[in-house]
Order: sequence, then structure tokens, then C-alpha cells
Amino acid sequence: MKVAIFTDTYAPEINGVALTTERLVKYFKDNNIEYMVLAPNVGEKCEDSNIIRCKSMKFILYPECRLSVPIYPYIVKAMGDFKPDIIHVMTPINIGLCGIKYAKEYNIPLVSHYHTNFGQYLNYYNFKLIEDLSWKYFRWFHGKCDRNYCPSQSSYELLENHGIGNFEVVNNGIDIDVFSPKYRDINFR
Repeated sequence: MKVAIFTDTYAPEINGVALTTERLVKYFKDNNIEYMVLAPNVGEKCEDSNIIRCKSMKFILYPECRLSVPIYPYIVKAMGDFKPDIIHVMTPINIGLCGIKYAKEYNIPLVSHYHTNFGQYLNYYNFKLIEDLSWKYFRWFHGKCDRNYCPSQSSYELLENHGIGNFEVVNNGIDIDVFSPKYRDINFR
């Protein structure tokens, strides 16, 4: 099996999506599964020839990450050479959208991951209108996928409550007994 991962954040960036993607790549390596990762260029040389870096620029809203500026013909060429059996989209923005486009164009099975509760962030900043639009967008985005994955039962329920279905809970390597929302303490932050 050949898996193409489309992500808008990857090592050396440090965040939940990048770390989950790294764990997935390690699993592929350990199990001799062919893979290719399309990720933003972060300006550092990458030793792994299976990591394809796309153009990117500084992301003002999230300075720790780069904003991908993928060039679709470049992605088509890379995917044409690799010939994936499945597309796995890790993020719902630029590179992730290219993953959806490619999978639909070439009739390749498509799965995605839901990692970040953008609605919670937007609500925190009192962007209620944008929060509602973001849920509409996520319904569209995940509706394009053959299967979707989320990291916990609480995220599954959140998605279900917002009318987003076809999800399966898949542990992303976090110890959910230790990092459970039931232990959340505002004083710890």
C-alpha cells in the first residue's frame, strides 16, 4: 500500500497535528508501508526523500507555523510519480484542499483527520459568525472524505453535534487517561 499524507504542518514545527503526523510516518516506516508527505517548506533541509516540501510563507495569525502556498501542478507531478493507493489529509486548509482535489480528480480513496477545535478558538475570540461558518466549512470538507478520524470520544461527540458524520475515533498516541478533559483545570493554564 502507498499512502500520501497532505498536511499544512509538519516537523520541525511542534503542535498536535505535526506530532501526530510524525507518529504516523514512524508507523509506516516500522511496518514497511510506502508513504509520501506533502508539507510546507520550513526552510530546513529534510533528509527524508519521502517528504515533499511545498512553498510557504510566514503565517501572521499563527507565527509558529508556515502558511502553505501549494502549486497544484507540482503536487500532481509528485503524486503521479508516487501513485498513491490512498490519500490521508491531516489539515483542512491549503495542502489539505489539494489532497481532496487530487483524490477526487484521480478517483483515489480519501481519509481525513480532525485535530483542532477551531470553533472553540473562534468562540474564545468572540467570532461567533465565523465560528458558524467554520462548522459549515468542516461539514463540506469532511463530507468529501470516504472516512474521517478524530482523536477522542469528546471530539467525536462535538463533530456529531455539529452535523458532521462518518467519523471513527482513533487514538493519536496521546495518553487519553492522563490528558482527559475531565482533568482540565483553568488554574493549571
